[in-house]
Amino acid sequence: WIDLSGTSSLGFDLSAAWRSKSGLSLEKAKSWAEEELDAGEETSSDEEDSEESASDDSTEDIEKDGAVLVFIATDGDKSKQARGAAHIFLASTERNARRQLPAGAVVLEWGDLDAEARDFNRRRRAGKDMSVEEHDALMEKRKEARRAEGLELFDDWLIRHAQAGVVPLEVVLEGPVPAEEVELHIQEDAVPPPPAGECLRLMELDSESESEDENDGGSDAYIDYMRRRLQAALPERVHCIDPRELGEGSEDLVLCESFRRLLKEPLAKDTEEAELDALRARKAVEDDGKDEGDRSRMSPSVPSFEAFFGAAADLLYYHPEVKADYTPFLAKCVGSAGALHRFFDALYFDTVPEALSQLILKEELRPLMRIRSLAFRPEPGAALLRRP
Repeated sequence: WIDLSGTSSLGFDLSAAWRSKSGLSLEKAKSWAEEELDAGEETSSDEEDSEESASDDSTEDIEKDGAVLVFIATDGDKSKQARGAAHIFLASTERNARRQLPAGAVVLEWGDLDAEARDFNRRRRAGKDMSVEEHDALMEKRKEARRAEGLELFDDWLIRHAQAGVVPLEVVLEGPVPAEEVELHIQEDAVPPPPAGECLRLMELDSESESEDENDGGSDAYIDYMRRRLQAALPERVHCIDPRELGEGSEDLVLCESFRRLLKEPLAKDTEEAELDALRARKAVEDDGKDEGDRSRMSPSVPSFEAFFGAAADLLYYHPEVKADYTPFLAKCVGSAGALHRFFDALYFDTVPEALSQLILKEELRPLMRIRSLAFRPEPGAALLRRP
């Protein structure tokens, strides 16, 4: 519990408390509130998983972090043994300057006692981006505190030994392959890809995310921080081998822009985007527009088969709510497991043209070489809408 007493003039409407109980000491009130929040959080989670609650919009989402406990001692008694009334307010409860709490009221908030960690995690849950630069500066600051305690993190230990030169050292990481280590294959006679096949346009919309953390798998993982540190300190000895983001570089703008610089000229507008613009298609789901900036900032990506297939792992691990379908491509353009193996063998050990020769790339099949569509058709014959 974090003591917020006296830090704000904003009070609460006590009648709007989520839970209230009288006749408790402050210490008993803390224990009671923690038990209630734990039980409420568990019940809320169970109800979200049940089919019965799927259509129940009245189910309150209980989250322990950020909940506030207000303790008001009877008759203003300030002794440690004083008894009084305890009120729990969920983090979503609005505070009001017109609702002043009695003098001497104790206000406690449940959260990480580490203020920096608390702020960091709450920003993540709120979907607020933290730049790579800000994240790494925070890591350096916190490492300084650990050094004062006699602790050394692995990245510093590794760099120290590597720079000492006593033992030959090369670092191989499961990290995105840098743009400067690849060549971009450009097929000069290629025409822009046609819009997605009708089966992909009829695919249902994405479901809502069940994850409490929308930044899963992002650049705030320690392994990503360590990679950046090692690439800066030991640029010739770090070898990243994960091809799943080739051309995309979704982790940060610097990586994404490095792939774009491989292009001789900017990528043309997607044919589906152009079609939707010409139709003045409406959005399939209205939103607050907060994701539109991210989409325009990170798009378009330089296309690659590595990222095309690598997206499957990203969807399975981090975004199961996103609908995608490889089936039309695999069934019509690949044809068999053997052809898929030959394609990857050629892609990694031969040339791109040799890899493409293993696929069935007839013009009439090109609409099936997508795994989802920018367009959404609610039912056959209905007008096209913009997929979120």
